[in-house]
Amino acid sequence: GLLDWLRQSHGFQLFDQYEEGISMEENVERRRKGLLADIFVSSSNAITRSGYLVNVDGAGNRVAAQAYGPKKVLLIVGKNKIVDDVEAGFRRIEEVVAPKNVERVNKKAFSLKKEQRYTVQNIQSVFVVIKKTDDKNRITLILVDEELGF
Repeated sequence: GLLDWLRQSHGFQLFDQYEEGISMEENVERRRKGLLADIFVSSSNAITRSGYLVNVDGAGNRVAAQAYGPKKVLLIVGKNKIVDDVEAGFRRIEEVVAPKNVERVNKKAFSLKKEQRYTVQNIQSVFVVIKKTDDKNRITLILVDEELGF
């Protein structure tokens, strides 16, 4: 996928917080560096038919970067994330996104022999809804006619 391609040397620096074997300190440092990146690549938990981006994040770095920081933001969003309105976006987060994220992070914790401590309630820390940005060219959204991610 895209992350695998980005991990190959293409003449740019990647702040890969998901790299296997890095310490928690390095993970946090890479997330912080991402806030000042030239290009921040991510997705959105939901996008409304009127164009609002609805997101939740555990640490807050992803939603912070979407709102402010990196020079450019590239969001790649599958059609499965289109919802009618902001409330439907919050429901999607509660019913689809949070449970799958809990499963993902607890599975990783189990593989590292760490305590599985995440629940649907405590994984949802920072909510951000983006209506627009001052720089109309800062966020580029690519809507893919496929189901991508959760």
